Amino acid sequence: MASIEKDFLKLYLVENYQDFLEERSNPCVSDCLESLRVFSMTTFNHSIDFFNKLIRYQKPLNLSDKELKTVCTAALIHDIGKIYLKPSWLTKKGLTREQIRKYIGRPHIECTQQFLTPYLQKGYISQQVFDLAINHHEKLNGTGYLKQLRGKQLSKLDRIIAVVDILSAISNHREYRDQDLTPIQCVDILCYGAVKGELDKQVVKIVSTEFAKDTKIKNFDINERFSVAKQRYEKEQSNQKSA
Repeated sequence: MASIEKDFLKLYLVENYQDFLEERSNPCVSDCLESLRVFSMTTFNHSIDFFNKLIRYQKPLNLSDKELKTVCTAALIHDIGKIYLKPSWLTKKGLTREQIRKYIGRPHIECTQQFLTPYLQKGYISQQVFDLAINHHEKLNGTGYLKQLRGKQLSKLDRIIAVVDILSAISNHREYRDQDLTPIQCVDILCYGAVKGELDKQVVKIVSTEFAKDTKIKNFDINERFSVAKQRYEKEQSNQKSA
């Protein structure tokens, strides 16, 4: 774990990061981080940023220390399945939503499930951490994957993981984007997801408000952002009916 630990301390200043992990999870976390670091620094950095954001949002999201350890452990291992994908797919520009789902989305969840199963069986991670890692692309309206879970089938922690994962992914650099998104664009994506019924509105509200503080968005009004998202959604629905 020495090389990863050094990267943690030097780049991210989380000296006591193991205090935020589920007990006995270190072998699994170590293997995942080392594999991600070798495979893709972008995916590695996303996992670290995801982890850091959860720590940052603990109090606003009313997470107990135990819940924080659970979600933080899941954050560091949730994308391990990407090491089995073709790297070119992760940086390819112009992919449609269906292509992303087919060639990146579902496959990396399936591979994550396979990779983590031995660690679950040996007791290095709990069933809850395993489920959170597998469920991070599920949506409240049942349009996610792999299980098409919906509504009450998704726990408080599932809902938090889904929102913070998206925020981390869209607020950091990606090779397939010609231009990085602005903070307000990131918030609008989250609000739109909530308006569509995919994401938990209260979680989006809390996370977006804290993110706005961190990125110093001037005159930020979360209700205004939800209003913009609602108008966009209604316009798209109207256009579809007219087509």
